[in-house]
Amino acid sequence: THVPMDELQIPATVPEDVEAQEPLPTAAIIQEDVNESIRDDDIEETHASASSQDFPATASADVLLHESLPDAVVLEERPGLGLCLVATRSIDPGQILLDEAPLLSYDSGPDPIANLLRNFCSASEEVQEEVLKLCPDHSEPTEVLKRADFHADRCGSESWAKDCDVAVLKRVYLAFSQHGRSFGDGSSAIFRLGSRVSHSCHSNTQFTSLLKDLRGCHAAVRHISAGEVITIDYIPHMYYMSTACRQETLLQTKMLSCECFRCRNIDKTRAVPCPGCHPRKEDAMPENVAFPTGKKKVRYALPNLAGTEWACGHCHEVWDKEALFPAQDGMSLETILENHVLGTLQKVEDCIDEDVALSQRLTEIGKDLIADAEAIGNMLGSRHWATVRLLELWCHSLRLQMMGTGESTKQLSRPKAKSVTEYCQKVDLIWAFCAEAGLCPSMFHGLFVQHWPSGMLQDKFLACTLYCHAMVSCYSEGWPQLMKKLKLPADGSKAADLLRSFGQKAVAAKQFGEAKLFFTGALRFVPEDNTLHADLSLACHKWGQWESAATAAEHCIRLYPRWAQGHQCLAQALQLAGKMDEANAAASKALELEPSEEARKLLAEMSLQ
Repeated sequence: THVPMDELQIPATVPEDVEAQEPLPTAAIIQEDVNESIRDDDIEETHASASSQDFPATASADVLLHESLPDAVVLEERPGLGLCLVATRSIDPGQILLDEAPLLSYDSGPDPIANLLRNFCSASEEVQEEVLKLCPDHSEPTEVLKRADFHADRCGSESWAKDCDVAVLKRVYLAFSQHGRSFGDGSSAIFRLGSRVSHSCHSNTQFTSLLKDLRGCHAAVRHISAGEVITIDYIPHMYYMSTACRQETLLQTKMLSCECFRCRNIDKTRAVPCPGCHPRKEDAMPENVAFPTGKKKVRYALPNLAGTEWACGHCHEVWDKEALFPAQDGMSLETILENHVLGTLQKVEDCIDEDVALSQRLTEIGKDLIADAEAIGNMLGSRHWATVRLLELWCHSLRLQMMGTGESTKQLSRPKAKSVTEYCQKVDLIWAFCAEAGLCPSMFHGLFVQHWPSGMLQDKFLACTLYCHAMVSCYSEGWPQLMKKLKLPADGSKAADLLRSFGQKAVAAKQFGEAKLFFTGALRFVPEDNTLHADLSLACHKWGQWESAATAAEHCIRLYPRWAQGHQCLAQALQLAGKMDEANAAASKALELEPSEEARKLLAEMSLQ
């Protein structure tokens, strides 16, 4: 249930000079190169344009029989997951695991679901069998099951479906709902191997459709160990939302529950400024606490696993949910505000279904948008997902104001300094949210500088864009042009230096989540730099991610086995991870390579433990 605006009692104000312009692409609304679900009669995906004649509806039997497993992955049965893809060896970020033609696809057209089911009915028996193997268990009643019943009954009477039972059509719809990958302008496809990739909210790969070659690829977005299950995020549009929101969406649209690392741990997307460190007045906090800028240090409280209490790591105070979010009409203030934000997002998403220009819809809700973001931010702070999603729309609205009369960057008018400053401040808050919540900001890449003329925004936003491109650009096409536009050498050394410098600044400011992002991005340009691995290990260590710190230190040692500092980083990470025997061995090796006082103290400390 969404809460009406008048019940929130939030003042609605907006500058009168806001003009409706056609928006530039932004990840708030348009999710490029990621898997999406079937939504109903319309599909929400937007990709590089391609007509329905540009790609086949099915793969031939010859293609099906001759496609072999890549040497990086293998199909394997796993408890709770069934038949899934597993890594056969260590895989580095950016490496392509899968590159294959679709098994079955369909174009959007006026009736995309009918197109899907028609293409299935005309496919070969081999293709039909492979598709039906992907149909999930559907014993529990969900929204997607209701839609499957409706469309199967609706299309079952068509002449092209005379040889397919309604129950089979239902299974096809469910298979695409869970395992379909975006493949064209509002289209979707199933792949023989790619559709076996399991879901995780903390996924290790990303899917990209290469329409020019009529293929789909999966590439690693982080290090994958041998034996690890290959995963993607089935609901990427929910990536920045709370665990509860993601779990409900997974159940209703994918008939899944998730037990990934992120879902089993503290939900950092619900962080709020600590009321003890930053006293509130009438449930609202000072603006410089809600939306901190500059050097303002804000202490945040995080929820426990049950979401019933919030604890501050600085003052160590614990706050129950009722005290933090007083109930109104039996519903907590947090839930009321979250529902209101979900309602706002739905209004924006509906413009795609209704074929309404995004700029027009943002203009329609613009009078409430800025006031909503300010009011909700003053109650939840800028590290809560509900505030961040409104800040995202606010940035999009600001961009429309600064665009002048055209929709392309060539026609972009030079915005006023005040507008640029406001835009940078909001985007910086979004970046900080992603960094401290341990999320990859690449899906917000539309907010950074790639759509702006070079030199218009701050250097930090150049670094942010480099990070985002480094994490999502798995293919060489387009990369040289980007580097040229940003006036950086194509070899990536200058890009790595820029990212490293911002990582070091983040460490000095004790913003270790942000430091981890920058060092990780730098390593995509110069993966053999042992000192960068050491920097990453230090950032993870300071942030309390000891396993990640140990992994980075091991990479450092692999590249430079005789560097004592690398062994010392590994020893400290293993010590905090509780692996004392391994930590002692690493500390002894560091002392052997360089008999320093620091190494002696570390080894002595471990001996006492």
